[in-house]
Amino acid sequence: SGVRPTFADPASERSILTLRDESPGSIALHSIMRQAEIFLDGEFVGYTTGSSETPFVLDKLSPGLHTLSVRMGHGFGVVLLPQVEFADWTATVNVQPGKRHVLRDETRDFNSALYRLQMLASHDAKWKPSLPLGPWAIDFVDRSGKRVQGTLTLSGSMRGTDAEFAAVLVVDGQRLEWTIVCPSGKEAEDRRILGFVAVEVDVDRRWDTTDLDIGIERTDVYQGMYDDE
Repeated sequence: SGVRPTFADPASERSILTLRDESPGSIALHSIMRQAEIFLDGEFVGYTTGSSETPFVLDKLSPGLHTLSVRMGHGFGVVLLPQVEFADWTATVNVQPGKRHVLRDETRDFNSALYRLQMLASHDAKWKPSLPLGPWAIDFVDRSGKRVQGTLTLSGSMRGTDAEFAAVLVVDGQRLEWTIVCPSGKEAEDRRILGFVAVEVDVDRRWDTTDLDIGIERTDVYQGMYDDE
């Protein structure tokens, strides 16, 4: 006929290929939070299922950018790093035609998240004079975005019936040395701070063994949070 053929939808006179590109997509949101509010592009759409295996599904979404957020109320959300600020979990999804996007909601209770940030390391050991201790590496990014690095070492020895531990803490070139002494049948607790790092050493010799509990924390996590209280 001399006319170039085209594929078209007679009802809308639009290209079948174009219609395929505009077919809806979907999002499957997995969340361990129970009954948290879900918002899509600022509009409330339902509640989380509370089961990590059973997602909340949003169907028939137009292709393009969509913003999904979860609100659990005071005390829940995500911690923004390194500044340690709190916010609702939010994700922007570029929905593709005909595709299902699977997301995991990272909403958690703030107290647990802050505790995990604060505790850099925890070590338990049954000490004997021949047992070396450490060194333990210290490495984190503080709230201003500065990397903090250092080490903690302990060396133990017996002085008569006393167990004596020499501790050396180095943080960003600064050095702190001290000694912890624990008599037989007693306990000893010691806590020292250098820069943004706190070290706590607990020695327990009340039984037949010498038990050590060593904790390394960062001290800047809670700084300024309760100044208005």
